[in-house]
Formats: sequence, structure tokens, C-alpha cells
Amino acid sequence: MRLLIIEDSEIQADGIKNLLEQELKLPTNTSLSIDIALDIYKAESKIQLNRYDLAIIDINLQHIKLNGFAMMNQLKKFSPYCRIIIRSALPTDDNYRKAIKVASSGLTILDFISKSDVGDTDLINILQNIINGSSGKIIEYKDLKHQIGSMEVQKGNSIITLGVIYGLLLDKFMQNLGIILTYDSLYECYPHRGSNDLNKVAQVCSTIYNLRKKLSPNSPNEYIHNASGIGYYFGDKK
Repeated sequence: MRLLIIEDSEIQADGIKNLLEQELKLPTNTSLSIDIALDIYKAESKIQLNRYDLAIIDINLQHIKLNGFAMMNQLKKFSPYCRIIIRSALPTDDNYRKAIKVASSGLTILDFISKSDVGDTDLINILQNIINGSSGKIIEYKDLKHQIGSMEVQKGNSIITLGVIYGLLLDKFMQNLGIILTYDSLYECYPHRGSNDLNKVAQVCSTIYNLRKKLSPNSPNEYIHNASGIGYYFGDKK
């Protein structure tokens, strides 16, 4: 499980991280990786390189270019299953309304908590409940086992690490077993997609080729199959 803390105060960010490391009780089979971003460059870099299960974001940031709501939209592109906790010293009505608007656009905002001892207790309770539950549906096909939202897939006894786009494509494929997915539909998994991109088919074909090699180096067509001129399907066609 991977968590991102976005703050513009190193003291605040380190305080949250230390609190989580001291207070959270992790099951023996669960690990928690915590990243911190203190400026726009680190935040964007981490969001683009990693997929996050959880994020704790201060929306009242002092850095003029590090806007909490803008960072949520970045997370939506690269980590669509990420759950967000807003943490603020200024829980104003306007910020509540903005948070509701962001949530309605597809992001999962779990809570809006204050920077206080009560807020810290709420934060621990929320995260503990998440850790004790599951972070995504597990789907199996033949010798593959994949948890939706994960950057990994288990093949037999081996773990294959995926990148952001590969993970999103596998999510989509395994949630639509046997169904032909068009190039346009698969292209929706690309965070930097453009609606008028003339190279979308070539991009999808190239990425699917690499994903096939990751899943089955010696038999690339074992899981993902061509639907000539339309797109691809995963597993046995319905």
C-alpha cells in the first residue's frame, strides 16, 4: 500500500509521517510506503511515477503553484483508485464545496479533517479501517491474479511489476474478460491522452505489445488477443 502526503511544511509532513508510523497497526502481510511532496515539482514527479492507494493533502498550501485541488486532479489521471483525505487548518464552507465538486468528478474523498489532535485521531482511525479492509477487487484468470488498482500482477508464484499505464490497462482488461475493447476505449488509460491524437492506435498497439511481453515473454498472445481493426480482448472472447 502506497501513501502520498502533500504539504508545503516539512515539519507538518514529517509530523504526519511519524504519527502514522507510530500509531498504525499493520497486519503481518501488509506494508505501507509513505512518500512526501513539499513542492510542485516533487508532487508532480511522484504522482506521475507512482500509483497511490491513499493521499493526505493539505488544500491550503502557501506555495503559489502547489494547489491541493490541482494535485487531486493529477492523482485522478495517474491513480484513479486513490482515496483522498483532505487535511486543513482552514475547513471553510468554500473548501467544502470545492471538495464535493472534486469528489463528484470521480475521485474518492474519504474525509475532510482539521489539523488538530482530534483530526489526528480521525486520520488514524480512517487509515486503520482501510488497512484492515481490501484496497481493490481481486480478479483471477488462469494463472494470473490481479488486484484492481495495484501496480503488480501475480503469475503463479511470481510477481510482475507494472508501470502506471500497464496497470490501468490490465485493470480494464480483467474487469472486461472476453469483451472486445476498442482502441479508443483502451486509450482512455493514458493519463496524457489528447482527444485529437492521431497516433492513438499506434500508441495503444505499442503498449499492448509491451504488456503482452511482460505477462508472457515466451507466448505473447497467451492472454491478450487482437480484434483486427477494432482493438483487443483479454481471455476467451464472449
